[in-house]
Amino acid sequence: MNKSVILCILAFLCLSAGAQDLDAIRRKLDVSRVRVNYSFVMQKVHCNGTITVQIPCFKASGNGIDVYSDGVTRWTVDPESKEVYIENAEGPDDYVKYLLDIEDLKLSDLVSTPISDDLSMFVFDVSRLDSSWVVTDLR
Repeated sequence: MNKSVILCILAFLCLSAGAQDLDAIRRKLDVSRVRVNYSFVMQKVHCNGTITVQIPCFKASGNGIDVYSDGVTRWTVDPESKEVYIENAEGPDDYVKYLLDIEDLKLSDLVSTPISDDLSMFVFDVSRLDSSWVVTDLR
């Protein structure tokens, strides 16, 4: 699995100050579930996809990888390789250092909806996978 792509996607959770678009998203996160399309380059790898955040949960999809987090557990899913990595969720501060490597950041199609009690979109159910999948539980 391309770890740099995963880390790029997760970098959006920290929503650091500096970029106007990121500031707007951060303000909305206090009262909304936010979905945004992204595109950027990191270490010469072009990354693009969508991230949905409802603090402390997120779901990111891009470059063929899906990452789910309910704030406690994180599932990194590579459907093409049929691999799932399960780890303890890490806070957004762990990804701040990767923001310095991001170039050409573009955000589009920001959608905010009311916060929901239904957090099922942020959880990946490994019990629905067949025996051809490799599930690595690192918790």
